[in-house]
Amino acid sequence: MKFNFAPHVVSLSLLGALAVTGCFSLSSYHTARFIEPGTTEIGLAMEVLGVPDEEGAFVTHPMLFARKGISEKMDIGIAAGHFGTNFDLNYMVVETDEFVLSVNPNLTVAMLTFLSVDGLDTAGSILTPGLYVLGDIPVADTFTFTTGVKVARYMSNEEGFTESLLLLGGSLGARIQFSSFHLFPEVNLLTPAEFFGEFVWSLGLGIGL
Repeated sequence: MKFNFAPHVVSLSLLGALAVTGCFSLSSYHTARFIEPGTTEIGLAMEVLGVPDEEGAFVTHPMLFARKGISEKMDIGIAAGHFGTNFDLNYMVVETDEFVLSVNPNLTVAMLTFLSVDGLDTAGSILTPGLYVLGDIPVADTFTFTTGVKVARYMSNEEGFTESLLLLGGSLGARIQFSSFHLFPEVNLLTPAEFFGEFVWSLGLGIGL
């Protein structure tokens, strides 16, 4: 039996199916700098995933996210959407007036229904552990650029069929602070190491309170 997203089709079909199923999200919607201990931020994001060379391989999905400040170096977060649920821990390792650096281990978990070419649907699970390195460049008190280097391992299991891909990516975002909320536009670009050079992109906008 063949499945839409299986790597034995062609690599672009794989990338397109990854985007269409919405089973991963590389967006962070937070900065390298911690949020204040005891503070909670909640928000909503809308994201578009796509493969420009694959016709129809575009999907828009919303997600909810929340972050909690734990200490003056660390905060934790959770984000949920139809791609699954993501848990992350952000730990600040460098802080200066000009630059902030953090490491951000995370895990996405999803239980999905996969579509097969013969119309028979099957259930499966996806795990995507990742390690991101985020860097902040403060421009003003209300504006911060955030860049990221992102590595994740995409692992799926469907009735005994397993797949594992190493995803390599980068991101550019910004936190724009207003009086009672902030915006976080973010763009990501990733490629599986196994099919290096065949890119999936994501473009998102988060609104946090």
